[in-house]
Amino acid sequence: MLLTVVIVMGIGSSYQIESAEGQLPNTSSVSELVEKANSLYNMSKYEESITWYDKALEIDPKNVDTLYSKALAHDNLERYEEAISIDSRLWYLADFIVFNSYSFW
Repeated sequence: MLLTVVIVMGIGSSYQIESAEGQLPNTSSVSELVEKANSLYNMSKYEESITWYDKALEIDPKNVDTLYSKALAHDNLERYEEAISIDSRLWYLADFIVFNSYSFW
């Protein structure tokens, strides 16, 4: 009976750890996706790079560098409204980060 309890407790603990890990952005896949997007961007394949930036943003939607790169790709495609929309989101995120950094004042 004691063995059964230990096994059940062990399974529950590993499930909680896996669940918590699943909630964190997978930084290696984000960086790989952004690297692919940046390569396409550097080859002037802006439309394709946006697709890959979007894939990275699905995992980490507040990644400022990725948002900025996506805005630049839209700018190069002369999609100024989309670029401005992303820039506005960047300003919001920057204000949020700065405000929370100095909230101790």
